[in-house]
Amino acid sequence: MDLNKRITDLNRLRTLHAVAKAGGVSYAAEELGILQPSITRQLQALEKELGIPLFERKYRGMALTNEGSMLFEVINNFMHDLEDTLALMCENEEEPQGQLRIVATMGVINIWMMRYVTAFMEEYPKIKIGLIGEDRDIIGRLADCDAAIGPFIPHREDLIQKHLLSYHLKLYASPKYLDKFGYPKKLSDLDNHRLIAFYSDKPGILGNVDWILTVGCKDGKKRTPYLQVNSSIGLLQAAVNGIGIICFGVESIDYYQEADLVDLFPGISGHVVDYYYIYKEKYEKLKKIICFYEFLKEKIGELNIKAP
Repeated sequence: MDLNKRITDLNRLRTLHAVAKAGGVSYAAEELGILQPSITRQLQALEKELGIPLFERKYRGMALTNEGSMLFEVINNFMHDLEDTLALMCENEEEPQGQLRIVATMGVINIWMMRYVTAFMEEYPKIKIGLIGEDRDIIGRLADCDAAIGPFIPHREDLIQKHLLSYHLKLYASPKYLDKFGYPKKLSDLDNHRLIAFYSDKPGILGNVDWILTVGCKDGKKRTPYLQVNSSIGLLQAAVNGIGIICFGVESIDYYQEADLVDLFPGISGHVVDYYYIYKEKYEKLKKIICFYEFLKEKIGELNIKAP
């Protein structure tokens, strides 16, 4: 590699960034709005200019070489800094505006966000919402988003985390299921019922949402689920169709009145999932981020949710 050479076409760096994030030329072409051959030519020209390979061409997609990863990290940081600068420049405008990318769990998006997003965009027409569902790595996705809605992230003093909502998990089944398999009288009776779990193996970012598998068990034992569905909507539909017993947030069940599910143990509430509105400290004065939090907090308050 000739260290005296300089990259003369910055569009080639943008192309590398898009291909690396997309994992292939076709998706990058769609994102950039240019033809695949043009992307290939730009990458080849960049590699020729630097004198080193930046990608490994594989049967399915492309992967960065060590040198390519080093360059991508620099470009990625620059892109984030550029977006931050542009966002701050827009703060001089009186009305909040710009793209607002929110990463949240799929349950939050499916059950909660769809209630409010239309009303928010009508109130703030200059803000364009982008919702990204993520049930495993919210922290990782936050790097490419403006804010997140999920559990508290410990040991991150660079983040502002404001409590938004608590989910109190309880046990539910449909009348159809109870007619066929009977009503559990006590928690230990769950040993003989069809239980539906959210996680397939170990707890994820939401913690012990599958406490249905251990509550009432002796000697630290864990029940085997009859079915596993890592989707809040899927869990609800499974219960409605009489497949088994689920663990679900009472706040969400109230929203789905048509579900007609039975609270099996009214006096017992299990694991609590606390959701926070999370964003980088450097964004603390960005109007689009603050107004979305205030909007959600107001709407959730209007629901008059009471903990069981």
